[in-house]
Amino acid sequence: MTMETASDNELILIEPQSDQFILAIQKILKDHSGRAIRMIGTEDGQAGDYAEAMRPHYPESDISITADTTDVPDGALVVIFEQDGAALQKTFMPLLDGAGLTVIAPVTDWHCSRRPLYLISIPKSGTHLLYGLAEAFGYAPAVTTEAEPLPGQWYCLEYTNSHTSARDFFVDSVRRSPNGGRHHPFPRTPTLFMYRNPLDVVVSEANYYHRDGNTLFAPYLSGFDFEGRLQRLINDPWALGSIRDRMGVFTPWLDCVNVMPLSFEEIVGSRGGGSDAIQSRLIWSLQLKLQIPGKPSTYARKVFNPDSPTFNGGQVGRHREKFTAAAWDAFRQLPQDFMAAFGYGVDDAPGTMPRHAERLVQRAPRYMPHPENDPPFLVERAEFYAIVRYQDRYYPFTGKTGDHDLVALTDEARGKLLRAPTLALARMIAFQNL
Repeated sequence: MTMETASDNELILIEPQSDQFILAIQKILKDHSGRAIRMIGTEDGQAGDYAEAMRPHYPESDISITADTTDVPDGALVVIFEQDGAALQKTFMPLLDGAGLTVIAPVTDWHCSRRPLYLISIPKSGTHLLYGLAEAFGYAPAVTTEAEPLPGQWYCLEYTNSHTSARDFFVDSVRRSPNGGRHHPFPRTPTLFMYRNPLDVVVSEANYYHRDGNTLFAPYLSGFDFEGRLQRLINDPWALGSIRDRMGVFTPWLDCVNVMPLSFEEIVGSRGGGSDAIQSRLIWSLQLKLQIPGKPSTYARKVFNPDSPTFNGGQVGRHREKFTAAAWDAFRQLPQDFMAAFGYGVDDAPGTMPRHAERLVQRAPRYMPHPENDPPFLVERAEFYAIVRYQDRYYPFTGKTGDHDLVALTDEARGKLLRAPTLALARMIAFQNL
């Protein structure tokens, strides 16, 4: 298989009800006569049944059954019957480097419409590219939530800030949250993290941060020319810290198993000085991981947006035009561990991809299970009602409904209590029962 033509691939996801699934496959097959067709499964299962039924109608096609997708030839039509989301992802991942594939599979509980998505980005690393990609994928911009995120929508981890550092989230949020934040859905939720070469980040900061209205600290930088701002942003000991300080607190996101990191250099494509082939392959990998239907080429056309309010050049390697000798000297005096953590080097040639980009593209996300023995805790108390969260459900209690020891109750008894999957619905139930 080759990685150059991932844009020729297509992922088609169909509701698994048998009649609908059969009709959709038959319609697709009419346009793929003569192609190799691979049924993923066993001879005595659905794959065998479909293959047997199809062979008389498509004698010119090489129709065969295979246990997995590791040896699927380029240009094949691949039909997968797995209906478990986690298992389907494992079946998908060997198709990463396929070319000209048409992949048909069922909609599962891991389908993009059935799970929320978190977005995290380093400031000036292409945040609006990330937003645009998520929305091109079909996620609606909910942005912020006070309770459970809803399927098919993207959110920031905290408030309206997509620039939440790992240190802020893992330390400050844990300290402020009931039960150390164990109920937070982040470990169980797909998350995209955007990063960029720190050399280009600091140039973008120097071009943007000083402008009136862009940042609260604009007055701190607006009295300097570009060179002065660049020097201060490379290593400011008093207010903003060094570029190493600002970016280093984001490095833990690279190691979180539920996080899918993507770099500016990979996603920007040729219009931003990158590579269309690399962009296409990255998008295809995200389609397989998030179970998003469509073609990479379709999404690639929608990602690069020069009309973004924070767009400023949007090019790979701009630091080579902007860095003076003094700026290079100041940057080289910093410990270079943060550069290595993100996979960059100060002497990289223009257009060089992060060193670990390939490993991260191939890494399938893994999600943590719901915490066991999570005790009930009070989420909200008002004058006439209280809402308690337990085992991913919200229980509203009022003077009419009384209070209960949720742990001591049997599953049957808890099932008879008023409850809701979200805090907002629990509030509505509480108001209705006042």
